[in-house]
Amino acid sequence: MRKFTERGLKYRLIVIVLTLGLAIFCGYGMINLKYNHSVDFLHRIGSSHLAAMAEVGVLAVFGVAILLAVTFFPTLLAYLPVAEKMLIRSRRHRNRVCNEYPELSDMRVDCPKTADFSAGLAEVAATVRRCYHLTGVSALAGVEDYTEGIYHGDPQTDYHQAQRRQHTYLLDEVGADSGFRLLEIGCGLGTLMCAAQARGCEVTGVTISEDQYAVCQARGLRVVLSDYRALPREWTGAFDGIIINGALEHFCQPTDARDGQQDRIYEHMFGILARLLDPVSLSRRVVTTALHFRGAHVAPSKLLRSPFLQVFDRQGFHFAILHRGYGGYYPVAGQLEHCARGFFRLVREVDGTQDYRFTAEDWLRMFRGALCRRFGAALFGHFVHDPAHTFWFTASFLGPASQLWQFRGVPTPVQHFRHTWEAVSD
Repeated sequence: MRKFTERGLKYRLIVIVLTLGLAIFCGYGMINLKYNHSVDFLHRIGSSHLAAMAEVGVLAVFGVAILLAVTFFPTLLAYLPVAEKMLIRSRRHRNRVCNEYPELSDMRVDCPKTADFSAGLAEVAATVRRCYHLTGVSALAGVEDYTEGIYHGDPQTDYHQAQRRQHTYLLDEVGADSGFRLLEIGCGLGTLMCAAQARGCEVTGVTISEDQYAVCQARGLRVVLSDYRALPREWTGAFDGIIINGALEHFCQPTDARDGQQDRIYEHMFGILARLLDPVSLSRRVVTTALHFRGAHVAPSKLLRSPFLQVFDRQGFHFAILHRGYGGYYPVAGQLEHCARGFFRLVREVDGTQDYRFTAEDWLRMFRGALCRRFGAALFGHFVHDPAHTFWFTASFLGPASQLWQFRGVPTPVQHFRHTWEAVSD
């Protein structure tokens, strides 16, 4: 009992410190829209240094708040038994996440042990795995898809309707109908898989997230916990079509790009996809959605360098935050088509940049609206469990809002493409 009490006191300190930091985050989020308009105004009038200082100032406020908490408030900790209760909940995080979703409220799902079920996960970048672990709580804010909807140019379109349109588009592009054998790599919480099942497809999902794996299983979906590079050889020729919806931008990391490995990674990916498709299938199509750097690649060193060391480089500042929150390195326009040669030909390219901007704005609105409900409590749990990563991930929506920055300005710093690929006959 004494050992647990000492540990509880240590975690109470963490809880109170992060409580104050999160309170400032949430309070600032209420005026975040005005802040971003102010920063954009400063850039328009040529005051880029002032804008950069304003952006880094937001992060500095959070750091100062934590420092003050450590200095002045530790004496309060012994009087906060609720902190210990939150600690107990966080230590049971694996089972709790599986039960946080409304549609699973009457179920209890035991998440799998990685050693027993995973395949190749040791090769997946740690930041990417942490990102998928954190995004699981977004369902509590009504966000169950992690890529763009289709708005047809109307930002007033209901978010869920836009996501259903995207599911319909992807399934139509791959030719999914009754009996169609579909593989989704990066299946998230299984929303696209459910849409495919409603069409009568035989659908299989692949994810690197234990939390997403458990949710998909609870929904009665066939899902495998694995890196796409470690799929079993017996799956060769087992599918009519494949969808990679938003996961591709995590396949390459800045360190890979720095070492000149980006093209090799994409060529290897297309080789795997070609192997998985049935050579006698009438479809043999792959559909991908992915963010791309606009124009030229951003130097990998910018993503690897601390945001605080490049406050006057707006590009480096924001992409460094995004890398710390999400992990990954984008391709540029035309790069995937070049790497697919010999395996696939590109049959359709659709620019979904505006759709992604509308989606990101909907995400921000939904996250803000849910902060005072279960979503906020779950996010707080992540601050306790993994404060550094949760800080950077949250900074992509609140404060610097780097996720939204990607889609602002003319031209935007990034582009988003939906690609349809058809396997090349031998």
